[in-house]
Amino acid sequence: METTEADDRLLWLLIEREIKAREWFILCDSPNARNSAAVLREMELVKSLAREGKVVETIDLDRDFSSTNGAPTSQPRPTPWVSCPTNCSSPERAAQPTCTSPIRFAHGAFVT
Repeated sequence: METTEADDRLLWLLIEREIKAREWFILCDSPNARNSAAVLREMELVKSLAREGKVVETIDLDRDFSSTNGAPTSQPRPTPWVSCPTNCSSPERAAQPTCTSPIRFAHGAFVT
């Protein structure tokens, strides 16, 4: 299936709307994320929202996870997306996010 510029614009409008509807953001940072034009565009939007008081954190996926519980295996890891409603004001509620997997972006992404 081929995409058009109009499809790309509609996709970005959807991503932008969903990002603006969230309060918490986690960047799963990696070389792939830093080399993705789409992720960089999302990062700029999230940075602008951080100035409005939204919560933004970063996880370095290149760090050594061997000393943590539940260390990732050597199997390829899909890019995680976590969605937490705008009214997600308590840590207890934030600890129960909804996880989905992105369709379009395969390398590094914002967890929203």
